[in-house]
Amino acid sequence: MIYTLQKISEILNSKLFGEPSVIIDSLLIDSRIFIPTNNSLFFAIDGQRHDGHNFITDLYQKNVKNFVISKEIPEISKLKDANFILVDNSIDALQKLAQFHRQQFNIPIVGITGSNGKTIVKDWLSQLLENKKTVLKSPKSYNSQVGVPLSVWELNKNYECAIFEAGISQINEMDKLQQIIQPEIGIITNIGDAHQENFPDIETKINEKLKLFENSVQIFYCKDYQLIDNILRTNNKFNTKQLFSWSKTLHGTLKVPCNDNRQTRPDLEIQKIIKKNNTTKIQAIFKRLTDKQILENRLTDNSQKPEARSQKPEARSQRLTIKIPFTDDASIENAIHCLLFLLVQFPETINNEILKAKSQKPKAKSQFMKLLPVEMRMEQKSGINNCTIINDSYNCDFASLRIALDFLSLDSRHNKTTLILSDIHQVGKNQVELYSEISKILHKNNISRFIGIGYKISENSHSFQLKKHFYKTTEEFIENISNINFNNETILLKGAREFKFEKIANILQKKNHRTVFEINLQAVVHNLNEYRSLLKPDTKILVMVKAFAYGVGNYEIANILQHERIDYLGVAYTDEGVELRKAGINIPIIVMNPDTDNFNDFISYNLQPEIYSFDILEQFYTQLHGKINNSFPIHLKIETGMNRLGFVEADIPKLIHTLKKYNKLRVESIFSHLAGSPDSIFDEFTEQQISEFEKISSFIQKEFQYPIMQHLLNSAGIERFPKAQYDMVRLGIGLYGISAPKTNLSLQNIGTLKSRISQIKTVTKNQTIGYDRKGKVQQKTIIAIIPIGYADGLNRRLSNGKGKVLIKNKHFAPIIGNICMDMCMLDITNIPAKVNDEVIIFGDKYPVSKLASQLDTIPYEILTSIPQRVKRIYVY
Repeated sequence: MIYTLQKISEILNSKLFGEPSVIIDSLLIDSRIFIPTNNSLFFAIDGQRHDGHNFITDLYQKNVKNFVISKEIPEISKLKDANFILVDNSIDALQKLAQFHRQQFNIPIVGITGSNGKTIVKDWLSQLLENKKTVLKSPKSYNSQVGVPLSVWELNKNYECAIFEAGISQINEMDKLQQIIQPEIGIITNIGDAHQENFPDIETKINEKLKLFENSVQIFYCKDYQLIDNILRTNNKFNTKQLFSWSKTLHGTLKVPCNDNRQTRPDLEIQKIIKKNNTTKIQAIFKRLTDKQILENRLTDNSQKPEARSQKPEARSQRLTIKIPFTDDASIENAIHCLLFLLVQFPETINNEILKAKSQKPKAKSQFMKLLPVEMRMEQKSGINNCTIINDSYNCDFASLRIALDFLSLDSRHNKTTLILSDIHQVGKNQVELYSEISKILHKNNISRFIGIGYKISENSHSFQLKKHFYKTTEEFIENISNINFNNETILLKGAREFKFEKIANILQKKNHRTVFEINLQAVVHNLNEYRSLLKPDTKILVMVKAFAYGVGNYEIANILQHERIDYLGVAYTDEGVELRKAGINIPIIVMNPDTDNFNDFISYNLQPEIYSFDILEQFYTQLHGKINNSFPIHLKIETGMNRLGFVEADIPKLIHTLKKYNKLRVESIFSHLAGSPDSIFDEFTEQQISEFEKISSFIQKEFQYPIMQHLLNSAGIERFPKAQYDMVRLGIGLYGISAPKTNLSLQNIGTLKSRISQIKTVTKNQTIGYDRKGKVQQKTIIAIIPIGYADGLNRRLSNGKGKVLIKNKHFAPIIGNICMDMCMLDITNIPAKVNDEVIIFGDKYPVSKLASQLDTIPYEILTSIPQRVKRIYVY
């Protein structure tokens, strides 16, 4: 369907200011990452932390000319050829447009909700139906109030089926998502504690989630979740639905209490689950449907809906066995959801795969054994020849390609970019149309070089109008990789799992040892927004990224902060600021400890110094006064009780006199530092510091004719002393997930230090382990050696049983013997483990704060002690 601005304004029942005939083909909600086009429509969302209206001018300069706004803005008159649709609420308008678009299609729509597993079930169903239907699925985990409408907007006439997931965190959110998705088929995966704080009880949460299925015909679920089962069987809203259930615990003739005695037996009874050699065999009994029932139950399109009925006729049972290439309980549960769905909707797709007896084997490899892990993250790593590798080679569809290209656009370190892309499946477009559109997107994203891998993409090589190479298989590419020069560029790997792009990643990434520090950039953004929620709308934020961003990675953190429109960055030394500028960071940077030997760099790299003494002030002005303009920004540090750097109160009259004499300098801000803000026992002293700061800074401000910012609060201060926000706050360790005691913030761990077991051996009684023979064993002991030592940031004081680590994120193993420079030993006598198993030093289940308390230190010390020889992997 073609949408003009006129048509959209009519759908939204809103007034259009501009050209009515403009055709819209894409929707935007984020001004920071997008594929610019004249045919994009930007919805300016006025949210809690960002107001999209503030970024309309930026978008206009990037050639976006069409906007949905919820308030009139001064820029309207200045943007001569821009078009505006004025609505009451931009999110409501986005949802209303998506709802209208959904109503134009008569194809089966599957809606999935639940606490966990939504994305996995969605992706696996798409994989299992790959040869049966052309399926549209929501990309990644787009299940929110804005993610769902953006997913539904992708519907077009070429799709035969669509699968959308829906997630909620508040009461009444599902009502809107139901109206947008309007699923004929519903799947609820499970129910758990996620977002429980926003619901009075778990039953309320289940009822809210089940609103998604109020107009559905069929609902699939696990009967073992008794609350879900009870609500579906007893609530009158669902008494006309076809309920299809499975259970691991309910077998045989069942007598389940139920008001109307409906659905007392599961349709799929799981008899045995056998885990062996990284695979799981699932044995089950299914109440096999007759051919007539299959036709009645199947949803082919809206014109052939099955007749809703309260109870399905009985049918003869069928014993079946399938295998899946996973052994974890979550994957088993997700696979059974998929199995039940296919048995009802598409039994022919698995008839040849079911193992009906021990002597039988499937004719071909089961589709279930082909199921691939669903990876919802992108990894960013250092590559060979100063390259950056972004690895998103876990799935390859049109929507996720656009997301990956958005992420690629964030990296400003390299001028060159290379995309390595495999064949794309399940897109609802013919091949010529698909690859022509991809070529246009690559051009708009300024991709320097394109490498296509696969038969289909190679056949359409003529569609790509840029520097290009094509290979039929991954193996052919690897054979020829030495002929391609990868140097000083960002390389995006985007491939379907069958192409095994991890082989390419292994070749291109910089080789480091097996200990890695994994940084979750999404958690960084979450923590930033937690602190933002405590601030007034006009309070600026300065984020400290000194000391390699507390050991996390200065460019990578600075880059995501720049993307999140932070106002200032703070570094300790000039060299840190210069490095960020060379990497493409362009927001203001304050150098907290400027070095007099490199003052010229402040001009060359647009850095702003902290001035904390008359000596620094005089040297800075003397060296640079002939090179700077009349408003070079400086920041004054005031001493209020920390007794580190800074001017004391007695210095202020002389300071004011000197600054007026050095009139080419402009005082951008006045600040001080709290000495004990995290601890309530120091609150009286903190209040004294606040009072002292207000007195001194106000005195300075009155002496100048221009506005001067004030800032005092650090991370803990933001939480505990909101009255002292002033013009700006300084966020440090809080960004990295470490907060003040008894905090109300919901911070997330951002870093996981991990390694892998190199060797396992048995040590007999009375033998010793490690240097100085400190680790003496009293009985036969099994030990594991891991490649991390004190040169990797594992403090030597954790030796000899004081420290412990997590094996496979489940079992704590004590460190035995002295920690060596490059490795340490663990006692795994009672722990099931094998070589190459993952070992967590600190992470989600064992936070760095607990490790710090063991060492009687602070998390800062541990984070900043991890050297750069430990590879950082950034995930998003």
